[in-house]
Amino acid sequence: MWLPCFRHGNATLLDQISVPIAIRMNRLGHSEARTTMNYTHMVTSDERKTAEELGKILHVSERNKENRDIAERALTLRIQ
Repeated sequence: MWLPCFRHGNATLLDQISVPIAIRMNRLGHSEARTTMNYTHMVTSDERKTAEELGKILHVSERNKENRDIAERALTLRIQ
């Protein structure tokens, strides 16, 4: 189950950063571009925004930065 998900995700991400089809085919072990394109999926702006928001939640250092920013704002308010 994980391998197909990884392969589709890999093909899609490579497409998002404009990697040439020949390189994507090689990485996925495909001999035909059509097969590689079947593994590649379009990512809508809503899907990208969702992924970015989930990434913020899951990325510990990002959460820590947000917590520091909140603490600094609260401290600034108290000093004023």
